Amino acid sequence: MGAGIPCVSRRGPRTVSITLTVGPVNQTNVIWENLVDSKTVDLTANDNTVYSFIWIDTRKGPLVVEIPPMVLGAIDDFWYRWVSDIGITGPDRGKGGKYLILPPGYKGEVPAGYFVVRPSTYGNWMPFRSFLVDGSTRPGVESVKKYLKIYQLADAANPPPVKFVNASGIPSNFVFPTDYSFWGLLNHVIQEEPSEGSDPTTLGLFASIGIVKGQPFNPDARMEKILEDAAAYAKGGKPEASDVDIEGTEKVTPMIIDDCNPPRGRERGGARVLRIGVVPPSVASRSY
Repeated sequence: MGAGIPCVSRRGPRTVSITLTVGPVNQTNVIWENLVDSKTVDLTANDNTVYSFIWIDTRKGPLVVEIPPMVLGAIDDFWYRWVSDIGITGPDRGKGGKYLILPPGYKGEVPAGYFVVRPSTYGNWMPFRSFLVDGSTRPGVESVKKYLKIYQLADAANPPPVKFVNASGIPSNFVFPTDYSFWGLLNHVIQEEPSEGSDPTTLGLFASIGIVKGQPFNPDARMEKILEDAAAYAKGGKPEASDVDIEGTEKVTPMIIDDCNPPRGRERGGARVLRIGVVPPSVASRSY
């Protein structure tokens, strides 16, 4: 499950952004004009900065994003990997500028005058912060609304307006799910993104549980039970029914295996895990 968390974590913001705003990708900025509060569930959000979350997609071709001055942010691909800084730590150095985001494998002409970004996925997340001035959010919000533009390169002469949606005070959850739905979201990402955006080892792990690009994800009852249990362990809980029938063997009990620090094989009760294995209940964990 750990290998899929990065991309499923990005699937969450994309889904929430579209659902929350009823707005299209490449045209919508979810902005916390009145700061983040307890209605927003996010792992690392602060309550003293103005966040903007933008989901961008390059399936229709190169995309231009005009960044406001004095913001701090980044572009992450669908696998939650850093692609580029933007704003103060980016190539525009806080002055604002035009970023040209190219689709994977793009071989067309690249015009001058842009900061060029080449993600390995079509879907990408662009979060950035603008800052309080004398305790007020207003200057930062107004700057974002004045300068931010998002448009296809082909529409540079007539860019569409950006839709701004204030997420402050609106219930929203940007954390990946820890139940069986996790696997469905993971499958969606694998199906819609190029395999070259990941690596053979990671894709091989997903293939071992039936998630393969170009193929339907239809786990049988046995595999569904295993995946449900894996999700339960990942959030630090324990499945109600801990025994899983493996064809041709005795019943086995899923365990969290730590193959890094001795003693090996101890149950980890919600700690960070490195490997998931199964052992027969008759065998003491200290034997592993």
